[in-house]
Amino acid sequence: MKDGLGTLVVFRDGRVKVGKWGRDWTRVTPQMRDARQGFMLIDKGKFCSNPLFDIYAQDKETYVRRSAIGVTRQGAVVYATGNELSADGLARAMIAAGVVSAIHLEMNLSRVLCGVPQASGDKLTFVPLTPRCCDPRSLAGTRERDFMYVTKARQMARTQRART
Repeated sequence: MKDGLGTLVVFRDGRVKVGKWGRDWTRVTPQMRDARQGFMLIDKGKFCSNPLFDIYAQDKETYVRRSAIGVTRQGAVVYATGNELSADGLARAMIAAGVVSAIHLEMNLSRVLCGVPQASGDKLTFVPLTPRCCDPRSLAGTRERDFMYVTKARQMARTQRART
């Protein structure tokens, strides 16, 4: 884990938080199940202009497909993606949705993939939610870049257990 980077942490009890490594967390604890680092897009409800962003992420005039993940004050997880966005535009949309902390994920047409897995008989297919999305079959192979996915099934199962 690198100090100063935005970090999405999934805890063993199902909570998800986004903060800065070195400020909000300084070490991995047994309560942490998963973590993903990236540049902060939103910190304490404000857009982060960060010199560590590459030019495409910082330049407010460069519009590309972008994606980000963040959390609201109430702990809801928000994933956002869209075409022809600036980093500032993506942050403003997420802040309007109540996001207080978020990290910038992938960007550019061939990198952002958002969709829903769907069972079809004994096969699992992937239904893209974004137009012109990269080939979902690429998920089956190896990649030189980071990869993350979010599922609802785990949380639903946890919620159902808590109700019984």
